[in-house]
Amino acid sequence: NVLLAVNANGEVKHWHMTSMKCLHTISEEPNQVYALDYRHDGLKFATAGQDYKVRLYDEATKTLQSTLTGGYGRTKAGHSNRVFSLKFSAEDENTLISAGGGNTNPVWGIR
Repeated sequence: NVLLAVNANGEVKHWHMTSMKCLHTISEEPNQVYALDYRHDGLKFATAGQDYKVRLYDEATKTLQSTLTGGYGRTKAGHSNRVFSLKFSAEDENTLISAGGGNTNPVWGIR
């Protein structure tokens, strides 16, 4: 009965839908967060937005596990513009795909 929501203020919020109370807030300021997806097992979730980065969180502890970057001047292809969507693979829980502005749609291995 919990909804996870993101906003342009850089917040990731866990809302209890029955009571309409915020249970937890993660701040990614000054990033504007545009995208979010849960892994199918519910153990991890990912966010992305204005700063070209994809962040991977642990759902149980609500802590940042890793930040996925790439693009201009980096060895791994990544985003060189804002990221607007994320999707965990249904076939492989350790694969995450992101898409946004620019000419790349990286496939990330998150083991």
